[in-house]
Amino acid sequence: KPGSNDEDKEIHFTEVIEEVKMSLHEQIESTFTVFIEDFGKAPVIRFSKKRLRSILYNLISNAIKYRSPERVPEVGLFTY
Repeated sequence: KPGSNDEDKEIHFTEVIEEVKMSLHEQIESTFTVFIEDFGKAPVIRFSKKRLRSILYNLISNAIKYRSPERVPEVGLFTY
């Protein structure tokens, strides 16, 4: 049943994104990755923090890994 998982709780996007950025610090620094973020319309989500972190980690690390070698990578993160 969706939303009934004991791990589901209110999570702030900025908190999880900062954790992911810390984990990927070396890759972000070495590639000069730029982040554009706006969580103003939905700053909080009710979800498993562990799962959300995993999803965001994979998306961001793939964006850096598969970047164009001719450009500085830009990662846009927004909520609507």
